[in-house]
Amino acid sequence: MKRVFITGTGLHTGFGNLVNTWKAICADRSALCGYKPPGAHHFPEILAAKAQHIDLEKYVPDRKMMKYMSMTSKLAVLAAGRALNQARLLENHPACRQMAMFVTTGMISFDLIDVSRAAATCKSPDGRLDYISLGTHGLKMCHPLMPFKMLHNMPLGLISILYGLKGENFINYPTAEQSGICLQTAWRGICLERFEIALVGGSVHGLGLMPLVELLRKKQLALNNQPIRAGWPVNDTSAFLVLESEESTAMRGVQPLAELKGAVLSVTNDLDIQPKLESWMNLFASKPPNAIVYTGALDGCDAQYYERAAANAWSPTVSDLISFDDHIGYGQSAALLSAVVLATDMLTHQKAPDWSRLPPPSRLLVVSKAPQQNLVSVRLDSVEASS
Repeated sequence: MKRVFITGTGLHTGFGNLVNTWKAICADRSALCGYKPPGAHHFPEILAAKAQHIDLEKYVPDRKMMKYMSMTSKLAVLAAGRALNQARLLENHPACRQMAMFVTTGMISFDLIDVSRAAATCKSPDGRLDYISLGTHGLKMCHPLMPFKMLHNMPLGLISILYGLKGENFINYPTAEQSGICLQTAWRGICLERFEIALVGGSVHGLGLMPLVELLRKKQLALNNQPIRAGWPVNDTSAFLVLESEESTAMRGVQPLAELKGAVLSVTNDLDIQPKLESWMNLFASKPPNAIVYTGALDGCDAQYYERAAANAWSPTVSDLISFDDHIGYGQSAALLSAVVLATDMLTHQKAPDWSRLPPPSRLLVVSKAPQQNLVSVRLDSVEASS
């Protein structure tokens, strides 16, 4: 099978781009702070990371296109542009015409202020929201482009239009597991010579009211000022990768950042450790990774679970664990790919944050496991290690 390289990465977090995010992580700074969704006065204050200002001037020359962009779409267009730019694939590059694209987004997201006018005029005599009136009359009071902005496929469509991507594609939602499917599809497609280049990404407006209410209902939301965190500190974020075959990388003369050796989804429950061992051993055989970069832990018990799994897989050698969720937050549909982007940066520069006490890495395992989701395991090698 063909080798698959990562030739471009794009990220946007509460610290901004990848360079600023990595500097903040190395300084052990966190973008998390107290947050309440606009207009939701009775919503509890949560722990979250709001995205820094989004500047699309470099990537969206026609400002009219902005009218169709939700926060999720803006984040996706920005991170995708950064990944394509690093891979030298912007400005109508011929390779974009056959480039595959697989994207994951979060739940449909909006705030009360977006629909407050409609809701205020559609109440029953007892003061409750009249859903029939809202559906027949209230929605007409919302911005006419709001339905378009909320469509799940808008991030994929806008990226395709703006950057000229015309290869096979699909869009998933709303979890990190779905991002694993995107990554696995792209990796397999290049290995099996279905296409030479693919753009894979995840984008989420996690601080919108809809996803917040869903997580609050499931008791999976980190509340601010709790003595013990039990839940996810959510964020607005986006992460994209350009994957490319070894032949295409050499032909275009671009420097690969890391090699993607495999992406595996394992059907598992929250207690069974065996699927982890099987998928990890298949990816690394008897030689363990230098570290495990994990995302999706609800609390400290989840991290201990990874420690036990690593000890069972590679005893007596136990790989170190590292997570960036407490620095940038957990982005669900973008969480896995955010971790992959940061792990790629570690391999490219052969450096881990000082606070992690990790030696310069050459092989990393990136894992994502959340409640009611399957395990995703990704192996990344440095270019030097894979040569």
